[in-house]
Amino acid sequence: MAEKKLRKLWSLFGWQYEEIESWLEDMAAQGWHLSRNGLFNAVFVKGEPQEVWYRCDYYKGSPEDYPEEGNWELVFNFGSAHIFRASASEDPGARKNTPFLKRMLLGTAAGIAIIAAAFIWNLICTWPVIAGNPQGIGLMGWSIILAHVIGISYTLWLSVLGIRALARVNMRKTSSKRYRLVRFVNQAAPLGLLIVILLYILS
Repeated sequence: MAEKKLRKLWSLFGWQYEEIESWLEDMAAQGWHLSRNGLFNAVFVKGEPQEVWYRCDYYKGSPEDYPEEGNWELVFNFGSAHIFRASASEDPGARKNTPFLKRMLLGTAAGIAIIAAAFIWNLICTWPVIAGNPQGIGLMGWSIILAHVIGISYTLWLSVLGIRALARVNMRKTSSKRYRLVRFVNQAAPLGLLIVILLYILS
């Protein structure tokens, strides 16, 4: 009998590690266990519902070097990103390389904040042209405004999430892992931006 598989849009950034762990753990509790991860989707295999730990960790080196303690199974790795799985009866222990994770989160938050600033600056620069149109703002003008509003809101939101994640790492705390909202916004914002861009092209 062939394995029953389920493909789901990944829709979480690598630095949103707590949300990834919570999502995969909830999927395992429903009997769907991560098999592999593609560029945009995750493949789950149907099995018995289980309580498991998932651990996303980031470090340079061989996956076999990961924790000395615990019975962790390597599920996926790409570059410095590694996803491990273990029974919930295991002690998850500390993360392998929090300094690397801190640098990644700091760079991510700074980079996204720069993109947000670029959106804001570009809107400020184009506003006189949009508002000064004698025929009114029009569909093209509204498309430009809406695209910038989505871009600014989304990038600022991501920046806040990155800063909060960095603060939690520094304080060695964990979040409530509300991954559903994060996954939804990560899907809705780019889709909304794409629709607005298409409206702009067609206008």
